[in-house]
Amino acid sequence: MSNSAEQSHLPSLSVVTTENTTLENLSDAYRLTVRRQGAFSETRFLGDKGTFELFLPSPCIVSCRVENLYRFQETLIFQASLSDENRPILDASNATARTGIVLDPGESGRLELRLPPATMPGKPACPGANPQAHTIRLTALSFLIQATDARSSELAGDFRLSDFRVQPLPGSAPKLPNPPWETPFIDEFGQYDQLDWPEKVKSAAELPEDLARELPSLRPAPGNWDAFGGWATGPRHEATGHFRVEKIDGKWWFVDPCGNLFFSYGIDTLRHYTDRANGRLHPDWFRTPVPKNGWMSFTHWNLQKKFGEEDYVARYYDFILRRLDTWGVNTIGRWAAHKLTLYGRKPYLILLYDTAPKVPMVKGTDFYDCFHPEFPDRMLEAIQMQKREESVAHSLEDPMCLGYCVDNEKDFAGIVNKLLAQSYRTCPTKAEFLRDVRLRHLTLSALNAAWGTHFRVWEEFAELCRPVPGEGYRADAVLFRRKWLDRYFRICRQAVKSLSPQKLFFACAFKGFRQPPDVWETAASYADVLSINIHAYGTAQFVPRGDGGRIVDKPILVGAFNFGCADRGMGSGGPTPCPNQTERARTFRRFVQGAMQNPHIVGCHYFQYRDQPLVGRGDGEAYQIGFVDGCDRPYPEMIRASRIIGENLYPESTRFTRTLPYRRYDEPLP
Repeated sequence: MSNSAEQSHLPSLSVVTTENTTLENLSDAYRLTVRRQGAFSETRFLGDKGTFELFLPSPCIVSCRVENLYRFQETLIFQASLSDENRPILDASNATARTGIVLDPGESGRLELRLPPATMPGKPACPGANPQAHTIRLTALSFLIQATDARSSELAGDFRLSDFRVQPLPGSAPKLPNPPWETPFIDEFGQYDQLDWPEKVKSAAELPEDLARELPSLRPAPGNWDAFGGWATGPRHEATGHFRVEKIDGKWWFVDPCGNLFFSYGIDTLRHYTDRANGRLHPDWFRTPVPKNGWMSFTHWNLQKKFGEEDYVARYYDFILRRLDTWGVNTIGRWAAHKLTLYGRKPYLILLYDTAPKVPMVKGTDFYDCFHPEFPDRMLEAIQMQKREESVAHSLEDPMCLGYCVDNEKDFAGIVNKLLAQSYRTCPTKAEFLRDVRLRHLTLSALNAAWGTHFRVWEEFAELCRPVPGEGYRADAVLFRRKWLDRYFRICRQAVKSLSPQKLFFACAFKGFRQPPDVWETAASYADVLSINIHAYGTAQFVPRGDGGRIVDKPILVGAFNFGCADRGMGSGGPTPCPNQTERARTFRRFVQGAMQNPHIVGCHYFQYRDQPLVGRGDGEAYQIGFVDGCDRPYPEMIRASRIIGENLYPESTRFTRTLPYRRYDEPLP
């Protein structure tokens, strides 16, 4: 590869990382074979001269054709480390660019990495969006394989890599100026006004025209669904009037209130508007005058124009539900508007809270002081308080309600290490940990021998404020974490079941599938369904494992996943980016298909319905990841992909097999 115009040839590469990687030169291609090494199997390459330092034009595309030679659906991530020609790095938050592809057995596709990934100048509230460099120095090149199932005797992947190319980015915009940027750069609809793209709104008159054009195109849900979105023409099982789970022929399923099998395919954050920017921070960015309250609620203002009235919410929620039928979506995911669940037209999952109010917390952390004497009563009170919400009260006997989850993405792995920063005098959970360790070792000399420490008195041990290196401390920390987890999940289950014993308890959504074994095992002993939020391109081979590699046999809901692009005026495609909207939709199809064939997964919910704001939500995320943009215009590639998924949720002849024919998901609809 060089910085010339488009070229295609086989670069000279050599593996520089692991002994578990084999790179075979086939003259016109490489065969990359990698055995499992943990969460990720990484292969890093060197170039011709023992380094990998290539100067490339900006913006450009580095790509290669990939064929999956393995017998399972596999994911390959293409990652590059970048620097500017004249500066050490482009930006600390964006020194690494990545893209990924998920392929079925025998399938091939082009893996494209756009450099740099940003298409607009960066701003303090827009992570991942940086000024374009005129020339990029590519300092490292890696392929990563997500090992979602840690089978030591199995391959992580087997790929054929060919047709390597470097080409100018087609239709790329002129170079954007370095700071200071031209302001204002946000138009009256909340869009970036210095670039153009197919779905961009040019005038307010287009918004009601969008509604008039879309309404006649809305269609019913797929014909083989029952009233709940379950498999109307499939095998029947016991009907209880509520959703439940059952393992059938080696595959976990939801069973809907009618007794039909149900795969939960949903979308999160279905609301009339979600995030809004604080215009007071940078009023010069906006062409629209900043209102007195400071909130730039562009989506809300756009929907008022679209529906021609200030109070449009009831009409819009009916419109959303009709969209879900049209898109082949059968579930309302978490963070949805409460009113949307009251319509009785779609199954839904209720998140009771992200963090329980008024429950004792470990100071400075996001987890509970579970051994505080008031923890059980306060947790029960926090759950019962949710009945004040009309939607929660309605859900208790509503057959459309799948169940309840509590909390979101707690850091279970770091519980004990964070405890040590507390004082045992004010933190009952730390005091419980110290008590357990003392009872386990009995004498200070035994503790010092096990931990490799030199405590002289017990009070010195009690003042410990940071982790101790070595296996002795880690073993005691794992034992206490399991005790904390047991109390946490047990109390949460008791509280949730006090609301409605017949509804499913989903526990807390894990942050990713790489959880410690005791987390999987302990949660599984109390949850009816486990839940994970992940940034991954596929889950076909995901298997939850406990101690000793034992499979944790429990149904799992993927509660949040997404894919995005750095286009449409947005600066970032998020943590799982794709090179373009077509590839984004294809990757989305493959993800759901892989989840369907996984015997543990009973559903997957896409996060989220709408793109995040151009200048970032409250925590700064500004990702193009939605089904619709900030002007409520659907992305046609995603909508078509979604309908194909919905039409094939229950394919009669392939649902129970380990491999699904991927071509079925590419066929045009009749």
